[in-house]
Amino acid sequence: MALIFLTAIIGLYFAKHQGLQTLKSGMVNLYQNKMPIYEMMSGASIAFAAFLLIMPGFFTDFIGFLLLIPFTRKILFNLVLRKKAKNDNKSQNKTIDGEIIENNKDEL
Repeated sequence: MALIFLTAIIGLYFAKHQGLQTLKSGMVNLYQNKMPIYEMMSGASIAFAAFLLIMPGFFTDFIGFLLLIPFTRKILFNLVLRKKAKNDNKSQNKTIDGEIIENNKDEL
């Protein structure tokens, strides 16, 4: 029981630290007029990781810690984005046939 509480406390500490680092990085991107897309995705995954660390269980703690580590977070993002890009390419190969009808009215 103590191990569950210990992982939750340690995990929440790291989640707070990673969240602040992500916030700082996002602010730097905003000051440089760049969209902080990676930082927004990281913030959402850190929040989800904190939720998983609060829930009791070793599997949820393991997944939560994986989401807190920036290196594994980048790997997971690349896997998800690569899979999404493959699905988008499959849907773009469809051809839609259509006809344009002009509706011109007589003007006085």
